[in-house]
Amino acid sequence: MVYLYQRYSTTNIHCIHSKNHGMAKFSEFIKTKRLDKRMTLREFCEQSGFDPSNWSKVERGIGEVPKSNQALEKVKAALELNDAEYEVMRDLALIDSFPEDLRPADDILEKLPAFFRGLRDGQQMSELMEHLKQS
Repeated sequence: MVYLYQRYSTTNIHCIHSKNHGMAKFSEFIKTKRLDKRMTLREFCEQSGFDPSNWSKVERGIGEVPKSNQALEKVKAALELNDAEYEVMRDLALIDSFPEDLRPADDILEKLPAFFRGLRDGQQMSELMEHLKQS
């Protein structure tokens, strides 16, 4: 699976899209990164400390996505993600953790990484909202 990263010049924000499916999911992103490293699921779990059975469910999109910074840092270390990839992973983990009944439409979901990045960077809310309106 091929992912396209888009960098917005004005706010230095990444968006991630699956080439075939619109907005990417945490499970797709993580599995692709692990396979790119030619790492088996067991090897990944040995390095990160996750249970292989539970992690397999995460990668198939049926297990609970890790939300804590500590868990996401373990994934970052095991997969040797750079800072930009880590930010994308955090955004996808947040988006995938939304309950199905509260999940916004896809066009809004695609703008959430920009929203999260603006909040993390301490950007003024009014500037962020203006950028989202223009996207």
